[in-house]
Amino acid sequence: LILKLYGWKAFSDIHRQSLGKQALFLVDKQESDEDILFALVAHCWKDKVEIPSYQELATIVSTAFERFK
Repeated sequence: LILKLYGWKAFSDIHRQSLGKQALFLVDKQESDEDILFALVAHCWKDKVEIPSYQELATIVSTAFERFK
């Protein structure tokens, strides 16, 4: 309810996939894991998407590094 009131969207699988793609792109650019984490948070703010938990973001970043290898 509060998210809708302010024009934000709830975090969903579609957003998880989008963040995963963004993380892969950043890993390819040789960004550090911390920079990627903050870039994903900024991506959520820009798109007005609920920011997932740290654990969720860490999993997305770790998966991107594993896929890149």
